[in-house]
Order: sequence, then C-alpha cells, then structure tokens
Amino acid sequence: MSFPLSDFKKYLSDDIIEKGAHYFSEGRVQKLIREGNTWTAEVTGTNNYAVIVYIKDSEISGWDCDCPYKAGPVCKHVAAVFFGLIQNA
Repeated sequence: MSFPLSDFKKYLSDDIIEKGAHYFSEGRVQKLIREGNTWTAEVTGTNNYAVIVYIKDSEISGWDCDCPYKAGPVCKHVAAVFFGLIQNA
C-alpha cells in the first residue's frame, strides 16, 4: 500500500489516527532523521520503538515498526511519525 503523505489520514482507522496524534502531541516522536528517501524515528510508548518510513516524491511507500501490534497495517507509533513528517514537510 502506498499513499500521499498529505492524505495519510484517509488510509488509517480513526482510532489509530487519534492515538498517533496523541503520541505526537505529547512529544513521543524523537530523533526524526532523514537519510535520502528513508526517515527513522524513535517513539516512546510502553517501550521505545524504532520506526522506519519510506517516502519518495511525497508518497509514503512503506513503513515498519518493531512494536508487537498486529491488528492492522499501521500502528499508533507509525501514525505518530506520519504526523511528525507532516510537520517537517
């Protein structure tokens, strides 16, 4: 699945958007670093989770998080990083 960064909310559940926005607003997204088309971040939750997001031409083409969430394609940690990326765009 890929989608425009600017429209990422259209592709996530309301619950994940809400939790990700909350995490972002609490400052839980740390060390947001870009290397080419790859963004990495650390998100503080129950533990510290490593998130990787791949973006090319403003299109999110992939992501990964090392948290145990398995209920959907995007967890709240990745959503929080998406909010951080929008702020940095």
